Parts: sequence; C-alpha cells; structure tokens
Amino acid sequence: MIKISGLKLNHLILTILLALSLVPAGCKSDGDSLETDTDNCDNSSIAVDNEDYNIYDCLILDVAKKVNYPDPMFLKVHIYTESTFRNTLISDDSPCGRDFVTDDWTDEETKSLGLIQITPACEEGKGGMLKNVRPNMTLDKNSVLWKTSFFNPRLNLEEGTKDIMGYMSTMKNKFPDCTQEQYTMMAAAMWYWGEGITGCGTYDKEPADYVESCLETYAWFAREASIKNPYPTVP
Repeated sequence: MIKISGLKLNHLILTILLALSLVPAGCKSDGDSLETDTDNCDNSSIAVDNEDYNIYDCLILDVAKKVNYPDPMFLKVHIYTESTFRNTLISDDSPCGRDFVTDDWTDEETKSLGLIQITPACEEGKGGMLKNVRPNMTLDKNSVLWKTSFFNPRLNLEEGTKDIMGYMSTMKNKFPDCTQEQYTMMAAAMWYWGEGITGCGTYDKEPADYVESCLETYAWFAREASIKNPYPTVP
C-alpha cells in the first residue's frame, strides 16, 4: 500500500479538483462520452444551443487540426447529417453491397458504421480493420479492441476525416480552380455518393441533395454559434 501524508493528500485532492474545473462547458472530461486525448478546448466556435450536439466538440476540433481539415464546423455538420452524434449507429443500407468483401462478411459488416458512417465494405476506414480483414465492431469499452473499433468516436472520426481529405485531394486534382469552400462541399458529396461531382460546386441530383442538407444544417449551426457562414445560402 502506498502511504501518503495528510498534507500531500490534501494537495493531491486540490490538484485534481482544479484540473476538473478547467474543463470548459461543452467539452466532456469522461472517457465514456468522449474518446479524445484533449484535456481542454475552447469550443465556442462550433458550440450550438443543444448541448447534446456539443458532446464531441473537443474531439472534432482536435481531429480537424490533426488531419488539417479546413472547417471544424463542417465536420460537425457531417456528423449531425450522418448519425446525429450516435457513435454506435449502423445504417440500414449497404452502400457498396458485397462487391469488395469476402463471403464470410456478415450483412451488418457491409453497412455504414458509427459517428461519421464509415463503410468498410467501400474500402473506407483502414485503421478499423481486424487482422482477418473484417471490420472491428467491438462495443465493449474495456476490451483491448476498443481502441480500433469503428464505434470508438476517436477512431471513427479520425479515419473518416482522413478519407474525406483524400476525396478533397482528388477533387483538387480534377478541378484545380475551385475555392476551398467548394472543395469542402465537393468532398462531402464524394463521401456520401462517391461520384456525381461535375465541377466547382456542381453535382448530379443525389450528391446535390446531400450537400444542400449539409448547407441547411451549417446555416443553422452557424447562427447559433454566432460565426460567419462562408457557404451559399440554400433557397
């Protein structure tokens, strides 16, 4: 047993209480609700009125900075549009079917998973694949597999954002004269539909509908966060 003097114990307690008091509103400190190494963050630039929608703000800001994603608020909009912040959500559909998977994959494994709805069957989210080349769908936070589970918010958002950045790079190479805001929207369209981007901010119907939905949500969130909306206003 480790012995601690009364003076040292009081100092330790005060240190812990001070550390907890430094976690700002909107940035949860418990590991169950937020899988992030961020101890502290100012989420005022993306916080909205509904606190349930702010639970992953510190993680969003951290991941956006880590992978150089240009607009943390748009990343938050992505999550709202895809899962309404439900980290264990499994989609109803299988966007890529079984075209790129082996016969031993279950139907559930072919669907879109987690916060930003990664679809391993579309060859997304390489970091969440098990050694048997099947998606890690561990739900047990005490498991050694939790760190790389598609339902782990940090793993899901990091892997998904990296893939979105890959789509953005593809769009920049294909359409070199667009604005950054257009590239952000075009990458979102690619994430949803995988094709149908016809130019700088122009799309076929399905990806256009998705981008419009994102822009409506962005306008709503931007008003509540009191930030400038750099994207086109949806009629």
